Amino acid sequence: MNKQLLTILGISLGIILIPSFLISLGLAHFYGGFWWLLLLSSGIIFLIGEISNQYFQRRIAFDIATFKTKIEELKNEQSISVSCAYCKTRLSIPIVLSKRNTHECPNCKQTNLVIFQFTTAQITTPLELPQIGTTPQPSTEIK
Repeated sequence: MNKQLLTILGISLGIILIPSFLISLGLAHFYGGFWWLLLLSSGIIFLIGEISNQYFQRRIAFDIATFKTKIEELKNEQSISVSCAYCKTRLSIPIVLSKRNTHECPNCKQTNLVIFQFTTAQITTPLELPQIGTTPQPSTEIK
């Protein structure tokens, strides 16, 4: 077996069996029957561990999803240079295309809104013309 797997298995069994053994030893004096107390306390400790593991897995999954969302937001963030609409101070501000972009001018403390205007353009193919400053060569073909 893998050494790492054996280490994890040993630690897990130790976490379950050592407290179970101590609990069973203490309760066997009052209730008798060490073995059934050992099995019962082991089952209870295992169940508590499983419930807490499920809780931590859900919390980690939530944190990972939140982290991925923040990464996507940062990927979509651009910086642009704009002038304040009130005092005309030039500012470099971050924008996100999927959000309403407002910012406060540090100079006049007024809130500005960034408005986008998108347009389209035709894609053309450049003509193949001779370079400027060169004379075209006459055709030498006889017709």
